[in-house]
Amino acid sequence: MRTMKLIESGNPILREVAEEVIDFEEAGQILDELEVLMREQEGVGMAAPQVGISKKIAIAEGDDWTVELINPEITFYGDKVTIAQEGCLSLPDLYLWVPRYRKVRVEYFDREGNSKRLRARGLLALSIQHEVDHLDGILIDKRGVTSDALTSLETSTEGANTSKADKTDSSVASGSNSPPGLRLHRHHDRHTKSV
Repeated sequence: MRTMKLIESGNPILREVAEEVIDFEEAGQILDELEVLMREQEGVGMAAPQVGISKKIAIAEGDDWTVELINPEITFYGDKVTIAQEGCLSLPDLYLWVPRYRKVRVEYFDREGNSKRLRARGLLALSIQHEVDHLDGILIDKRGVTSDALTSLETSTEGANTSKADKTDSSVASGSNSPPGLRLHRHHDRHTKSV
C-alpha cells in the first residue's frame, strides 16, 4: 500500500486530463486508499489526480450516499443550476461561487469492472461534478466566480423569468457570508475545505 499525500495547485497533474483505467484491481486499491485519506480530511469527495495519480478514479459523497467512480462520464445534466460556495484541498484557502447542475446522470464502472449508471441530485450531484472536473483537469478556479462577480450576475438577472429562488437548492441553509438572495449549501462548507 502506497502512502497517499494531497498535492496542490502548482503540480501540473491537476491540470491534465486523467488516463482511462484499464486495471480494475489496481483501481480498487487506489479507491481504498482515497477513501482513507478522504475520511482523514473530513471530505465529501476525492479524485486520484489530487494525490498525484493520473487515473480516472474518484469517490463522491452526499445525502447519505457514497459512490466509487471509475472512468465516469456525465451523460445528462438537469435544467436547474445551483450556485454554491466551493473550495478544494488542492487550492487551499480559495473559495469561489461555482454554478453546478442540481441533477446529473453519470455512467461509470465499479471496482469489479461492471458498467453502472446513477442519477444523482443535491449534494451528491454537486460532488460528482466537482470530482469529474478533477479527472478532466479542471479546478474550481476555472469554474467559479468571486463574490463581486456573483453580485454582478445576480443584478443582471433581476427581472428575468428565472427567480432567485430558482437559482438555489431548496435544501440549503442560509450562509452568513452569502450575497443577498443566495443561500450557501451547509454541507459545502465541509466540502470546500476537504475535496
